[in-house]
Amino acid sequence: MAGAAAVAAQGITAASFPVGTIFSVKLNPLRDGSNFGSRIGGIAKCPWKTPPAAGKTCDTVKGSEILGATTF
Repeated sequence: MAGAAAVAAQGITAASFPVGTIFSVKLNPLRDGSNFGSRIGGIAKCPWKTPPAAGKTCDTVKGSEILGATTF
């Protein structure tokens, strides 16, 4: 995804995600099929203890936050 300094410059820190935080990310998978990828856009963070509906992402939940970008 990105180095710690680059992510911190986007305003994303460990304090942004306390234990139990629900969030969504979009990734482009690597071509070799390994369990890694490149993040697309920001990270959508759901309001505390408010998961998205089945099959949806956190950006669809009222009160969600987008971290690291302006769009999800």
